[in-house]
Amino acid sequence: MATQLEAAELPLLRAARMEDKNHRDYEKESAMAKMYASDVVMQAAIEGVQTFGGCIYCKYYIQFKGGTKYEFWTD
Repeated sequence: MATQLEAAELPLLRAARMEDKNHRDYEKESAMAKMYASDVVMQAAIEGVQTFGGCIYCKYYIQFKGGTKYEFWTD
């Protein structure tokens, strides 16, 4: 999971560098980076919910703060 999150950061940095250099295709690159990063974050969130199971609803865990407000949908 950590490897995927780190790998998702690289295209974002590349798109930011392209924008700084006024490259004309930075919009396409940033859109692809955003899509990939959102997919990776969603996978990490689902994996976290599956790992902790019912403990997410327990007030003793950090995830309780926002865990009951959201549902995760996948294709």
